[in-house]
Amino acid sequence: MTDTQPLPDYSRFYRHTGSLHRDLVSALKDSAPSPTPRRFLHIVNHIHMDESKQLARAQKVSWESMRRSRAYTMQFQTDLVIDLLATGFAEDRPAIPQGFIPVAELSRKASDLFDFNTPRPLPLLFDILERGRDHHLATRAEGVRDYIILTNADIAVLPHFYSYADWLIGMGHDAVIINRREIDDFSEDVANLAAMQAEMGTDHPGLDCFIFPADWMEDFVRSDSIIGTGMVMRSLLFNLIAKADNPVAILDAHATFHIGIDPDTGIQHYRDYEAHNMAECLKVIAALETRPGVRDRLQRFVHDTREHSWLPDGILGVRRPQPGPLSRLLRPVKQRLKRMLSS
Repeated sequence: MTDTQPLPDYSRFYRHTGSLHRDLVSALKDSAPSPTPRRFLHIVNHIHMDESKQLARAQKVSWESMRRSRAYTMQFQTDLVIDLLATGFAEDRPAIPQGFIPVAELSRKASDLFDFNTPRPLPLLFDILERGRDHHLATRAEGVRDYIILTNADIAVLPHFYSYADWLIGMGHDAVIINRREIDDFSEDVANLAAMQAEMGTDHPGLDCFIFPADWMEDFVRSDSIIGTGMVMRSLLFNLIAKADNPVAILDAHATFHIGIDPDTGIQHYRDYEAHNMAECLKVIAALETRPGVRDRLQRFVHDTREHSWLPDGILGVRRPQPGPLSRLLRPVKQRLKRMLSS
């Protein structure tokens, strides 16, 4: 990006499939999608845990869905290479899924690094991403563009997932976020995967599937955001916005799914994890906005989307309206009601 390059229109960053697909096809009706050979490096954090746990069953569904989608895609897209990568802590090694390439283990845990009210041995976002980057650096091929795909451990994919991601990139999007759909938790048995994939489910606003060029990692500002807690992906999102010329977040694609409704990651027990991730994102923003042209881009993004809703006053030009006299008068009443409801 140069200082004179026009800023992207982030009011069209979050898109629904119907209008997005029509726009893409219309824009490129007289030309073919980009023919650049691509390789997807789809990395997941596998976890070795008791089979009675919901996550243990859900991640097996996710792994099998990825294996099937890879096999389905590579039958007819012989120029698209898909590497399934798995990383975890040393104690997770017995859970490396079949058909996945084991990459370097994780070593840092949130419970060892930070002081939280409820210690949890969770991995760090960028530690996982860097394992994907290292695989890219060690195995890259001339003339092939590598893309990292990151999904949470319990996010499963549809058979056309990799083909769809490849199509979106070929149609000009340099960074893609695909929001999951949530389906009924009628089963967590791999034997019922076809039925799960057939369910349309419902939209979910969470950011849990990212696709971007692997070589961008060299320009990213890393964070110590913690996986499995609220606001974890915001530091990655702002890195992408600083780098991408045509990013898109797709709200309703039938491409990934999650079984059941996730518990609220922002509940009181883990509120300090969410605050930590928000603070890490603010550090990333502070570092990124010192780069030429990036502050204008980030500022446009937060004002064209709802990202301004959580940013503190003064960050990237965010200005909160000052409370009027009536609001100040009612504040003690609201605080008292809040205490009564929480007691």
